[in-house]
Amino acid sequence: MKFEKISFSNVNPDGTFINQLGSVIVSGCNCSPGYWLTIISPRTSNGEVEGIKVKFDSKEEMDTVLDI
Repeated sequence: MKFEKISFSNVNPDGTFINQLGSVIVSGCNCSPGYWLTIISPRTSNGEVEGIKVKFDSKEEMDTVLDI
């Protein structure tokens, strides 16, 4: 297993990209505060989506686990 930090450039204020399709969240919805990581598997042919969520106690703990 390997954790990797990702970063996006050329992001418009609304979260869309200047030079490619897609978008990222640029402002928090406050629906799930704190520091967490979610890994989602692709949708199966019968419509199921599974994943895991890791909730960290602090940003420092997250940075240590992710080695960033």
